[in-house]
Amino acid sequence: MGSVFTSLQGSKRFAMMRRVVLQRLARIVPLAVVACVACSVSDDEPDRRDPEMMESVTTADLPAIDPLEDDLLGVCATCAEWSWMDAAGMIDGGDLDAVLRLGAERGFDTLDNRGGTLLHLAVTRGDWPIIAGVLRSVSNCREVSVFGDSLLHASVRRPLVMRRLLEVGLDPNAPNGVGDTPLHAAARFVQPESVAVLLEFGADPWFPDGLGLTPLALTRDSLQAAFMMEWEAASLAEIQRLLVEAMGEEPESGDATPAPKWLWQDLLVQAEAGADDVNAWLELASRQGVNSSDAKGRRLLDHAAQDAHQDVILALLRIGARPARDSPYDRTILQLLLRRPATLRAVLASGVHPDLRNSVGQTTLWIAAELGQVENVELLLEYGANPWATDFRRSDMLAAVEEMAAKLPDEWQDAYARIRTLLVDARAKQKAPDCAAIAAAFD
Repeated sequence: MGSVFTSLQGSKRFAMMRRVVLQRLARIVPLAVVACVACSVSDDEPDRRDPEMMESVTTADLPAIDPLEDDLLGVCATCAEWSWMDAAGMIDGGDLDAVLRLGAERGFDTLDNRGGTLLHLAVTRGDWPIIAGVLRSVSNCREVSVFGDSLLHASVRRPLVMRRLLEVGLDPNAPNGVGDTPLHAAARFVQPESVAVLLEFGADPWFPDGLGLTPLALTRDSLQAAFMMEWEAASLAEIQRLLVEAMGEEPESGDATPAPKWLWQDLLVQAEAGADDVNAWLELASRQGVNSSDAKGRRLLDHAAQDAHQDVILALLRIGARPARDSPYDRTILQLLLRRPATLRAVLASGVHPDLRNSVGQTTLWIAAELGQVENVELLLEYGANPWATDFRRSDMLAAVEEMAAKLPDEWQDAYARIRTLLVDARAKQKAPDCAAIAAAFD
């Protein structure tokens, strides 16, 4: 079975590398076209029909940003079915009939040339009657972009729209396909009002993105700050204040001056010699920085997870170790622990989110299901893993399980049948949002 998985992962190596590069671009470039098409509106653009903001806008106010190219991401084979500029003009003109005709002709689930559905664009534009009209015409309002954005991700520049969505029960902590929660998106696009609204409705400021970063860590990205406009500085400071207040403490930055690599490796050998000697690992963390890495890019937490040192893993997490993806393995610490269900349970119980993603966007549940690990699938679902999670190409987890099962001999079929049942049952319990009920909030 291991050889099957190795072959599966090896065939995706190029896609992994490309995705890692694009994720980092999304952190560096403030517009972050590759991470969220919510940036298709300007910061000072008003909600045209929000009760408190009735000013009108036209397509002349739209920023001149080139359309997203399919080949750039390799994930948007169905993009460019229609132009977001044309639809934005209809929405800004308040022409609901024209918008619905476009949806009927091209398909409400088709993607525009920036990777979003018509519903995504309606939410980013902030026109309440059109949001309501489109919601009543669609069957799927769970994911509204090629990146798996939710309606909340789309509304990060529309705090009044966001508040209505939260009031009808949308999950403020549901990540998109690249691991960003709405709070990450609001922090990335420097939207303090949206950050405040999300925190008010229970958004988790400790939730890590696909790279293991909290929203606060995103605001401290020195490369992103280098591109920031002066007028954004005050908003950024307010976001940091809100996040630190919500977190209850100033998190460790992990930016300690690194020691020479040879010294780091020498200290690591000393710590590993003690195996489960927690103090040896904590001593190394205090001297070197809990999130610093060795010559191969592996952190203390990665080493501890690789060797399944349960007490060490929990101790490192308590002092601020980030459960990010382990670059050399392209796996998260949860995926490294799949062979040790007892340790995996302890780490999940400590608060590590079950939906951490690897470099191709697969969650731990996805990997466990694809490997036929019934016990781990049950465990992850128990701790709230998302059975609807897609990878970065929007592939379906259940379809991936079916595909893997078809490749394996008969002795595996009972396990995969059980996993299919578990996923189907879990999905039935996590029903898709009621689009018509959400629409009523915008009448």
